[in-house]
Amino acid sequence: MNEKKPSSTLLAACPLVPGEKAKRAGNPEFR
Repeated sequence: MNEKKPSSTLLAACPLVPGEKAKRAGNPEFR
């Protein structure tokens, strides 16, 4: 995981949120 991106960890920790998951899927930066 990227230590520089704490939000990515939060999103990864909350995969139950469809909105956040969609954002992650739409943004290559979160991958």
